[in-house]
Amino acid sequence: MEILLSSRKDSGGVSAEEVSPSKFPKFAWISIADGSRGFGELEDRAAEYIEHDNLIRANADFQGFTDIVEYFTKQYLEIEGAGAIIKIEVYEAFEQQLIETVTGSLSLRNRPKWNPDDFNNSTSEEALTAAVMSRYHIITYIKKQIHEKFKHIATVEAA
Repeated sequence: MEILLSSRKDSGGVSAEEVSPSKFPKFAWISIADGSRGFGELEDRAAEYIEHDNLIRANADFQGFTDIVEYFTKQYLEIEGAGAIIKIEVYEAFEQQLIETVTGSLSLRNRPKWNPDDFNNSTSEEALTAAVMSRYHIITYIKKQIHEKFKHIATVEAA
């Protein structure tokens, strides 16, 4: 016989808030420049996953990210404010990639052939760094996103 917990709620005692954890991790960019990352923390690593908080912390100072921002910024020097737009697009693309990587690993957790060490390895700083090192598809995606933004800006300026 199945007992539903909701039918066993007691009206007395300590009140608690019902939670429904998200399948998707929260995300935060951290950087030495804004003080959200300390020296030596995530040094030469793209990101870390904190399972307890279901949070990905991405290192905005990681050279793999800053190189892509610089690559696109050099291509659009003639557009005022291009650097800020490019940085947003690059970071959004990498954020998506990291969230998908961790979400994929979360879907494997507790499967018969995946022990806790396997899961921890798949969400380690090194694994998350490797996950963002593939360049062809992410550059193609970012290029498309940036082109769409700047096409809109050029249309507005021409009007």
